Amino acid sequence: GLDLRSGGFAGLICRICSNGGVYEAFVRTEAYERLGVEYVCEFRTASKTPSYMNGGSLDGEENRSRGKFATVRLDFSDFRPRMRHFPMQNEGVESVDARRMRQALSKSDIPPFNGRDIRQFGFRYRGGNNAFSRN
Repeated sequence: GLDLRSGGFAGLICRICSNGGVYEAFVRTEAYERLGVEYVCEFRTASKTPSYMNGGSLDGEENRSRGKFATVRLDFSDFRPRMRHFPMQNEGVESVDARRMRQALSKSDIPPFNGRDIRQFGFRYRGGNNAFSRN
């Protein structure tokens, strides 16, 4: 995987279009392939008030969106291990894979994310974490 730590990096700086929602950046390393554990950093974004809500009119060239560009810094130390979700085997019975991962996390067998061995990287928007999705 990709090793950013050897280049002296301590995190990622991302330029994003923000809308006031809560997002997750996730990194998958060998631990994801072996144990189903990924590293997640949750962050909030700001939004702006569209100009028509500040007394502007709806006609013309006014900006109507809530989105704006923002720069977020995601330090490697802010990424926390999180288990991949496994469905229950039977009603209320945990699968063997889920049990194995929960035990690994509780024993602290998962090292903290340090910027090494990046195999996948992405962003996620979880509806349950965001007021826009619950309305």
